[in-house]
Amino acid sequence: TLFIPIIGVYALRFSPKQLKYTIIYFSTFFILSFLPYQLGLLQSLEEGYALSDFGSKSYGIIGPFQTAHSASITLSTSLIVIIYFWIDGSIKKRFFLPLFFLGFYFLIITYVRTGLAMFVLGMMPLFFKYIKSNSGQRVRLIFMTALLSLVTILWIFNNETLRAGSKKENQI
Repeated sequence: TLFIPIIGVYALRFSPKQLKYTIIYFSTFFILSFLPYQLGLLQSLEEGYALSDFGSKSYGIIGPFQTAHSASITLSTSLIVIIYFWIDGSIKKRFFLPLFFLGFYFLIITYVRTGLAMFVLGMMPLFFKYIKSNSGQRVRLIFMTALLSLVTILWIFNNETLRAGSKKENQI
């Protein structure tokens, strides 16, 4: 319980701009830290979800974390932070849009629903705030949401492991 007050005392030393860049840095770091594990350069300490029940011989990615849930929760939090600052307009979109898609890809292949639910629920207040404050940007927001949903749906329908998981749940 002492961890939160210590963080607060430490954070008071910095300006809000420094804290913002620190949060962006850590979010970027967490997403990019999955790259060496996905490329096969590093081996995870533990195995992710075993997908053998769903017809695959692979495991869900967990990157530098010990459990799949901690990996998915960290990824979803990082994605929410990136989207918040992207909507806020305080970061360069050319770098962070591919980073967002990379992080979203990693979030999906953890095969953990908790992280996905956390991401969707965390995005709702951001979208509602954005729609209320920028009525002229509603079309762009709807287009981006539809595009992300379409890419996700197409990916799920083309991924045998994800389709087998939904069939197995329907049988239970």
